Amino acid sequence: MSHRIHLTVDDATYHALTAAAAKRNTRPTTIAAAIITKATTGETLPPHEASPTSTTPLPTPPEQPTDHGPQDRPATDRRALWLQLDRGPEWQTQMWHAAQDLRAAYPDLTDALRDGWHTDRFTRDGIIALTVWRAQLDNGAQADPRLELQWLTAMRDFKRMYDEHRRHSGTRTLAQEQPSDW
Repeated sequence: MSHRIHLTVDDATYHALTAAAAKRNTRPTTIAAAIITKATTGETLPPHEASPTSTTPLPTPPEQPTDHGPQDRPATDRRALWLQLDRGPEWQTQMWHAAQDLRAAYPDLTDALRDGWHTDRFTRDGIIALTVWRAQLDNGAQADPRLELQWLTAMRDFKRMYDEHRRHSGTRTLAQEQPSDW
């Protein structure tokens, strides 16, 4: 009997695991299972055992960014790519064009990308998160076909949240000073 678990690893571990899986023509989860099995029971799986569902080689993650698309970033930059923070005009231009491409490909998002969308953090962060995820799917960084359905569900959910946000968001208020009795 098999059981599914969810693990979170840092970027370096993820890339090493993905590269090792690509060399063995297997899934990263198969290698992770072998490592966990070895660590907990001392047993090992055959070193080149391919996943029974794996029929084609998995793509190897690129060593260097190739097209500087919205999914690429320096390895030392661990901030979420879709958050503007202090990224500057180059990031803004790149994300603006990527968001416009997303609008062209998915007309359902046209309303969310109306004038001023980039000034509302809820809308900007949501649209750009969808944009970055879409780029990862399109470039093969996330090759599981189930992720496509998850992305479409996320787009639908974002659209629903956006419509709700628009109905309930008021005007921006100025920051208030903290009262002395607080």
